[in-house]
Amino acid sequence: METDFLIGKVQSVDTGNVSIKVDKEELLNNVQINQIVQIRSTKTGEKIIGLISKIMRKGIADKIDENFEPDFIIENLIKVNLVGTLIEKIGTEKNIFKRTLNTVPSINADCFLLQGNDLSTFMNIISSNSENPLKIGKYTIAEESDANLDGNKFFQRHAVIVGGTGSR
Repeated sequence: METDFLIGKVQSVDTGNVSIKVDKEELLNNVQINQIVQIRSTKTGEKIIGLISKIMRKGIADKIDENFEPDFIIENLIKVNLVGTLIEKIGTEKNIFKRTLNTVPSINADCFLLQGNDLSTFMNIISSNSENPLKIGKYTIAEESDANLDGNKFFQRHAVIVGGTGSR
């Protein structure tokens, strides 16, 4: 993972949601809702994947002395919904994405914004999990990556009944 895309550290964890404190304001200005983030897991060989759901700037008044006006501390936060786990290796398979969480992030865990080659690689991982991929286009957040759909799973869930007696 490229440290250039380190956006912050986990500040709070609440089941499937985390808050990430962003220290550099210019990084906060570069993130968007629904961008993908990768959070360092407590388990070796695993990374937690999430989607940005909220971008906030909070001002907190800090009054140390009654004789002076309060100082305002600005805190930049990103709320992230956790969506799954990227596992480096299971048996002979490499880079497997599962829509389950094996762990939740720890406080102060590094959080990275997936961009460029890292984002393209991740998109290809989730697109290639299918034995019968159906190419439906390109991802808007990673235009160099194909968006595929598992044809079997899609059609199983959207089955069409053909034929029948037509009477009761």
